[in-house]
Amino acid sequence: MNGAAVVGVVAAAVGLAVALVVVVVVVARTSRPGPRLTAAEAAAAGWRWQGEGLDVLTRCGVVGVDVTEAGAVLTRDLGGRTVVAARTSGRSWTVRRGSVTMTSRVSGAPYALCSVRLPAALPTIHLLREGAGGGLATAVGVPDVDTESGAFNEGRRVVSDDDRVAHAVLAPHVIAEVSAGPADATLQVVGDRLLSFRPGEPDLAELAARAAWLVRVADAIPGFVYDERRD
Repeated sequence: MNGAAVVGVVAAAVGLAVALVVVVVVVARTSRPGPRLTAAEAAAAGWRWQGEGLDVLTRCGVVGVDVTEAGAVLTRDLGGRTVVAARTSGRSWTVRRGSVTMTSRVSGAPYALCSVRLPAALPTIHLLREGAGGGLATAVGVPDVDTESGAFNEGRRVVSDDDRVAHAVLAPHVIAEVSAGPADATLQVVGDRLLSFRPGEPDLAELAARAAWLVRVADAIPGFVYDERRD
């Protein structure tokens, strides 16, 4: 996927402090969309068809995801969890550190979203590939979280609302599971959801494999990180 990046920076005085808001928008140039999934195809592959639209995605429990469209919303049960998948238009991520809020958004490209629910909401964590957004995050004061794995640190940029929780979540056995996933897929913790976006139209076999990966990652996260966050 090729695209042009547009960076907007807004600094607003709040009392004696300055709030910095950075928005990176990548307008993607994509090829012609492929054929859309049908309910019959989804059912034949073991998925339940939930419908089309952002309201359907919200009804399935996926909230706080900044996308402009959602279609082919699917669910299936796997490993004691309900997986939610969908076709989205674009994707984004946001991180807040003190007075700095940074959002990176890709617009105009199809993505295949896959998601599982976590036991409780956690501070936002984004595991990113290097790019316009990742590089600018460090430039404006959003630190990159270093894990215990040098190889992982070289391959992924980790930004989070809370570095302490990010370190606890990314224990060595979790990093091993994350590293076994698809190289071109994102991994994000947003609220009580573990999310993954992959560029392109949804493919049912790929979604099933990525769903199994997300379940393994979710199961590997240490239970103690939720102790003070359960309802």
